[in-house]
Amino acid sequence: MADAPSEALPRWARFASFGYFLLFLVLYGAVFAGLALQSRTAAYVALVGFVATLAVHLTVAVVNYRRVMRREWPKVDPLEDDDDWDAA
Repeated sequence: MADAPSEALPRWARFASFGYFLLFLVLYGAVFAGLALQSRTAAYVALVGFVATLAVHLTVAVVNYRRVMRREWPKVDPLEDDDDWDAA
């Protein structure tokens, strides 16, 4: 359950979530302003917002991938030869 004290979101996660929300707000606001006002500046802001969103997604993906790959893996016995590569 998310409301348990041991599972509370850290402060940095709340700020990151709020910043991500603001990034989308700027992106979609610039797109709608660009369409409504036919503004070239709003189109540039929308493009920058899109690139920033893409950069955030890639950064989070790389950081989480590296964190998962560096964790301690469980000790398991190797599988016996259960494939049929040698069967003819």
